[in-house]
Parts: sequence; structure tokens; C-alpha cells
Amino acid sequence: MQYRLALTAALLLALALPFAGQTQQVPESISGPSKLVETYQSWIVRCVTPKPAKGRPTPKHICEMAQDLTRKQDGQRLLSMGLQPSDKGASLTLVAPFGLLLSAGVTITIDGKSASHGEFRTCLPRGCISIINLSRKTLDRLKSGRTAKLAMRTTGGTDFAIQISLAGFSAAWKRLIGL
Repeated sequence: MQYRLALTAALLLALALPFAGQTQQVPESISGPSKLVETYQSWIVRCVTPKPAKGRPTPKHICEMAQDLTRKQDGQRLLSMGLQPSDKGASLTLVAPFGLLLSAGVTITIDGKSASHGEFRTCLPRGCISIINLSRKTLDRLKSGRTAKLAMRTTGGTDFAIQISLAGFSAAWKRLIGL
């Protein structure tokens, strides 16, 4: 239950933080960042400490590394992704555009070689959600890779892929697991 809550909070974090590229100072009295945003080339590491619910202890800070892709012509969001460490590697949350054939899922390749596949779980007002567990081996490939591609299919049957820069991935991951 706590894992799902943390994952949901992380997803909301990925969709709600508008201040990418800024770094916040962290007060020494807090054990971890209360708010933090750092840029590592194509990747952003961001953290928040959520406010506790009434009668509950203060929750631990929630951090992720993320990349948001937008169309240059009009700034429309094409894809948002966020990674959080997990016991077996990482959990990758994707928020993809509408109009996808959900049953086809998403296929990830790294430098042209197959890496992982995930299913879309649902669509929300901001896009369609896929949560993919990545192994440590896949993380190592991402850290040493140059590009990843996320391949999807539209409801009209057209295949398309979104290219993701892996520049800064290794440094961002190192920072994320250090928080």
C-alpha cells in the first residue's frame, strides 16, 4: 500500500512541478530535501517532502529523475517519464499522449537493442499511464547508452517511436540514489 501511495505521489510530482532547472537550498534541520530540482543534461532530479496527513507522521521525501518531451512547434507535451529506485532496479512511470492502442503497450529499446516492454494501465486527464519495472541490467544499459526509443501504436494502427536522450542519465541516477 505504501509503495502504491509513493508511486502515485511521484506521478503527481512529475505532472505538477513547473520549476524545472532551478535548485532549491535545503535547510540543515531537514533529513533530506524539502524541495529540490537539479538538471543533469537531459534529465532532472526532483524531490518534495509531502505534508503529513492529520494525525500521521511526516512522510519521507519523494524523489525521482524525470524527462519531459514537448513538441518544438507548439510546446505540446508528447511524453513525461519519471524513474524511482526500487528493490529490483527502478520503476519507470510514463505519461503518454492520448490516441494510443493501449493493448499494444510500449516497447523500450536502448541504442537499437530491445530492453523492456510495458502495458498501459489507464488514461487520466493528462495522458495514458504505463508503469514499467526496469531490472538492474536495463538500468546499466541506460547509464551507458546514448539514446532510448519508446515505440507505441496509435488506435489507427500506426506505429511510432519517441527518441529519448540518455545524456546525463548516469549522473542523475547517481544523484537520485544518493538522496
